[in-house]
Amino acid sequence: QAAAQSDATPWEIRFHRAVAFARMNRLPEALNLYREAETERPDDPRLQFNLAVTCDALGYYPEAVTHYEAVLRIPSEPSATDKETIIQRIRTLRRYLDTAQSTATGQ
Repeated sequence: QAAAQSDATPWEIRFHRAVAFARMNRLPEALNLYREAETERPDDPRLQFNLAVTCDALGYYPEAVTHYEAVLRIPSEPSATDKETIIQRIRTLRRYLDTAQSTATGQ
């Protein structure tokens, strides 16, 4: 009903629905909506960050790294402090993924 009465674009409605689902801890539904929104605006920094955080929370770590890296490639985003936090999370996830891969291959 709100969407029908709004002058927001379909992308904005999809994005904000995804945010609402994420806040209700309905992460799979949020992720689906974020992925749909990504087809229209792959270079939106808020979208890439929300995709990263959602994938991270769901344990989809390789995909989370991809989206965190996308945030860093987008000009003017994020602040220096946020950038360092994202870089640290990428490092942590890569170490975890490398360890998991080594364990799985018996190395």
